[in-house]
Amino acid sequence: MPRCNIWRLIVVSILATAILTSWTNARPTERGEKDRWLIRVELIDHLSELPRLESMGMILASEAGVRWADFLATQDQVSALESAGFEVSILASPAEIEAARLPLDPEYHSYEEMVAELESLATIYPGIAAFDSIGTTTQLGWTIWAMKVSDNVELDEDEPVVLYIGVHHACEVMGLEASMFLINELLGDYHSNPQVMDWIDNTEIWFVPLMNPDGHFAVTDSISLYWRKNARDINNNQILFEYVCNNWWTCPTEGIDLNRNYDFNWIYGGSSEPWDYDFRGASPFSESENQALRDLAQAIRPSLSISYHSYGELVFYPWDLNGPAPDDGAISDIAQQMAIRMERLYSTSHYTWEPNSGWSGMSGNWYYGELGCFDFMVETLPYPYFIIPGEDLYEAYSKIRPGIVYLLDRVRGTSITGQIADYYTGDPLEATVSVLEVYGPEVTPRTSEPLYGRYRWLLTPGTYTLEVTKSGYETQTIDNIIVTEGNPATVDVALVPTIPPVTVSLTPDTIPIVIPPGGGSFGFVATLTNHTTDTVSIEAWADVELPNGNPYGPVVGPVTVTLLPGQTRQPHLTQAVPAYAPPGEYTYFGRIGNHPGFVLDEDSFAFTKQMP
Repeated sequence: MPRCNIWRLIVVSILATAILTSWTNARPTERGEKDRWLIRVELIDHLSELPRLESMGMILASEAGVRWADFLATQDQVSALESAGFEVSILASPAEIEAARLPLDPEYHSYEEMVAELESLATIYPGIAAFDSIGTTTQLGWTIWAMKVSDNVELDEDEPVVLYIGVHHACEVMGLEASMFLINELLGDYHSNPQVMDWIDNTEIWFVPLMNPDGHFAVTDSISLYWRKNARDINNNQILFEYVCNNWWTCPTEGIDLNRNYDFNWIYGGSSEPWDYDFRGASPFSESENQALRDLAQAIRPSLSISYHSYGELVFYPWDLNGPAPDDGAISDIAQQMAIRMERLYSTSHYTWEPNSGWSGMSGNWYYGELGCFDFMVETLPYPYFIIPGEDLYEAYSKIRPGIVYLLDRVRGTSITGQIADYYTGDPLEATVSVLEVYGPEVTPRTSEPLYGRYRWLLTPGTYTLEVTKSGYETQTIDNIIVTEGNPATVDVALVPTIPPVTVSLTPDTIPIVIPPGGGSFGFVATLTNHTTDTVSIEAWADVELPNGNPYGPVVGPVTVTLLPGQTRQPHLTQAVPAYAPPGEYTYFGRIGNHPGFVLDEDSFAFTKQMP
């Protein structure tokens, strides 16, 4: 039996299942949108005011803002709000809301169509496009696909990363379409458009066009055009896509809200009630869809990302969390620059921008708070559209395109960047990096990536202080770093180990050492220790400092010594002192490194040559 028919049978069984009766008794099933207006209520303290507003019986229409909240409300409820002193504005009339209920035209991608198109593009453009799985979905086990666009696409190059993610929420289908438009444009214009070539040659651009294939299927197969969550069978009755109503995105349904399942302030945001529209799941990253995105982000370390949503035509950025984010200057500026480049679909005005609440497990909070990545939730399409006519899709994309590709330029702009390496070996290091003027304890400390030791910190113009720390190394602080508009300030850092990787110590056979006027010799043990887990070959030699203070040597070596991981060698050596050596006090040095210019470690002892 074709899969579509199977799922339609499931839907029929849903409608006949007694479980819906029990949930209907517990929750309202009549949403009553037809006599409701889409309104915006201005907020002063969203944490206290939002629960009060929700208790008035209105239907929530957007939930990410901290300065306002949108509702579907009757005229009586609007009057009650105004009487209570709330500032209310009308966004859409009941007729306009009804007109926005559109079917899904054939121009929209199904999961299968997306996969086939991505696979075809990777075949046509093998040098700049790579197509791979990053995981599978929680319930149906469908593959979650990612596309990388970059020159030398099979290599992990020392380049900044920008990530685009579509369809956290199943009914917000514009994110998939915007991703596919941009992928096709980048690949198709690579050889003909110098700007596109510059982006691809100097950036690693990643796409996850469809994060939520399971939920997206409920939309494309018309189970519910307002399905929001994934397909998790929360009551384990083997009936999927159960709902109490399906004519608004806040209807009670099964599944997990994937944009409340990230592990940053997870416990404070979303709902703990399984059938609520924003059910956050049993635990952070409980869903394999979120795990796939987490693992990808930790591997590629994006500096900037977009998570597409709908609706509202605005750009949310992190965050309002008892105040703005530590990086608010740069984050809010980038959000503004994106928004003013994005034109609304059915007008000529631009998108707006504002912080989202930091008190929930949303993608933007986790990407910024845990990875230091500036993630922007771009709410595409006008109120109250989740779906627009297929013939309008490209226009909707083309109007936001300048804002979404702005990130491909900005990621190499105003910032501090550099590589962190071991002072002695030059090996790249994963070290903790802090720009002290924009550091905050509420975010996880950022680190350089291990392959190249590269760090990047997007900033606004100014003067900054960089601090680099790593266990086993001396902390380095570099101040008065001047960052100018549009340009990265490059600051490479070589960290000095608190203990050199290979050490030498000298132990004389006797002390004091006195050489008679006619010459003689002394013996000593040279202890060489490799403190690393690698085999090391290094030069060893000995110099002396003459009684007049001048250096002399080498009197031994240089010789190359090879030490296995953790190995210590203790050769016994004898040093002859000729009769013609001037009398006086000498210092004898045993040294290792790269003769003559680089001394990794040294030790010394004194001896005396007697006068005739």
